[in-house]
Amino acid sequence: MKQNYIILSTLDWNSNWQIPHELVHSLLKDKNRVLYVENTGVRSLMIKDLNRIIKRASNFINSARGFKKENKNLTIFSPIIFPYPYNKTSLYINKLIYINNIKKWIETNKLKDTILICFLPSPINLELIKNIKFHKVIYYCLDNLSQGYFDSYKIKNFEKKFVKLSDLNFFTSQKLLNKNFIENKSFLLPAGVKLENFKKERKIDKKKNKKIIGYIGAVSNVFDQDLVKEISKKFKNYLIHIVGPIFTDISDLKKLKNIKFTKQVPHKSLQNYMVNFDIGIIPYKINNYTESVYPCKLNEYLAMGVPVVTTGINELTEKNIFDKKVFSIAHNKAEFIKKIEIEIKQDSYSKINLRRNYAKKNSWNSRYQKFSDKILSYDNKYLEKDIWTDEFITQFKTFKNKIFRTVSIISVIYLMIFHSSIVWHMGEYLRYFKQIEKSDTLVVFSGDGEDSYVNNSYQERVLDAIKYHKLNYYKNIYLSSGREQTIPETLIIKSVLVNYGINEGNIKIQKEYPSSTAENISYVYNQLKRDNVKKILFLTSPFHSRRSMLIWNKYPDIDVLPIKPINDSYRHEKFNLKFKSLKIITYEYLSIIYNYFRGNFN
Repeated sequence: MKQNYIILSTLDWNSNWQIPHELVHSLLKDKNRVLYVENTGVRSLMIKDLNRIIKRASNFINSARGFKKENKNLTIFSPIIFPYPYNKTSLYINKLIYINNIKKWIETNKLKDTILICFLPSPINLELIKNIKFHKVIYYCLDNLSQGYFDSYKIKNFEKKFVKLSDLNFFTSQKLLNKNFIENKSFLLPAGVKLENFKKERKIDKKKNKKIIGYIGAVSNVFDQDLVKEISKKFKNYLIHIVGPIFTDISDLKKLKNIKFTKQVPHKSLQNYMVNFDIGIIPYKINNYTESVYPCKLNEYLAMGVPVVTTGINELTEKNIFDKKVFSIAHNKAEFIKKIEIEIKQDSYSKINLRRNYAKKNSWNSRYQKFSDKILSYDNKYLEKDIWTDEFITQFKTFKNKIFRTVSIISVIYLMIFHSSIVWHMGEYLRYFKQIEKSDTLVVFSGDGEDSYVNNSYQERVLDAIKYHKLNYYKNIYLSSGREQTIPETLIIKSVLVNYGINEGNIKIQKEYPSSTAENISYVYNQLKRDNVKKILFLTSPFHSRRSMLIWNKYPDIDVLPIKPINDSYRHEKFNLKFKSLKIITYEYLSIIYNYFRGNFN
């Protein structure tokens, strides 16, 4: 019976032939109609993706809004979306583009009872199954998608949701199945080999002058280049032939004379290269990604009767898979090299038949038959009564967790700011003082270093000025205000100082009203130069002292001594910081940054 399928793939259609392509080919053989949606990504855009972007743009331009008919029953969709899969704004825009295009395609082609097969459980594809009613939703997991790139780990939560919402789940490895098992709808379905593409007869030539160590498949981050280098050094008289696309830097391997690279070839043409292999290798690194990989190339090598040596990938060491008579597993570089020698030496026509028979048990046709049987026999009604409840519970738990995290974060931030000494120490850095010495002149800045320029802090400067005068630390005083007021602060300060017995003739007032501390210091500096003053005591708001001194450093011909207020209570705020102090500290740090970029510091 003809069926309509939408395949959400992890691969572009013209990329290296893998399970999604094989599945499409099988569905087409059964006269089904297929929409193949090319990879929409599990991570954010990177520079190395430039070629893929150009190809995708080219595909989009040469198609009808991204849709291109490959043959009678196959359409390829090359969507153009924002390449930030986890960003909420991008997701919202992408939903409008991506989902509406697929919905329009379904409506235009008058499709009913469409089955969705998803290889990519990304946020946008999760939204797709929520917004379009499909006859069945199937998740087909090939690899551990959460491992690999800097933000691809985020897909893990979306995969869990997809596994719950789907009708059926298939996993290519036991490890992946165990992580996501749900009874009656999760099944193991390892990669299979398309036997008709690997039927050439391989001959054994013991007298062959230059034996070939072969590798088929992509050269990516999981390809162990260090191991291949060791193999190259050990087998200098052999040719190491690597056939497949390159996705990583191979400059070191290219320097080795006995390594040959052939770019990606059509899948059915691989046998033309493999028929000449004396041995096939699977030099994968052992890490979180490869621990759940079942490599297709194992059965492809074996279908050609080629001896195989592989690293100890978790999935291949399983008892129901590994047979030492059929292929070898090595657990270190030395063992890998040794087993290459043994496998080549012990190669025989009886072993070729043994390998071929092993591959036949793992044919793609048998895998596809199991896949089809599960889809046809599956009744998705038995789970319907629980879906809403599960989804509601999941949403409630998510909401509760968000509230808990938000409250926790706010509480931690509050405690760190107001009941720890972290911000207090930041404020302490702003308070810059030197040992007080006697000087003829005191310069007082009022109206600076506060959260509001309409403030009464000048009163504290007055009291400090009076007390230091009584202690005979200065004779003359210069007054300057940071902002113009209705009644100038400098006049108020002067009146109070005169009232306390300071000679009016020794008090000078800065008449200009500067727009910044830097301008204020410039005005005062020019006045001090005119009066031939070489050394001053400097009194300003404590939090303002660090910024002021950074600016004063531009005028090294005047010795400036910033002095501490006499009544200073800041030390009592160490573990109970006042909100007013926090505002001043924040303002001062922003002002320091601003002045730095304005070039006001020396």
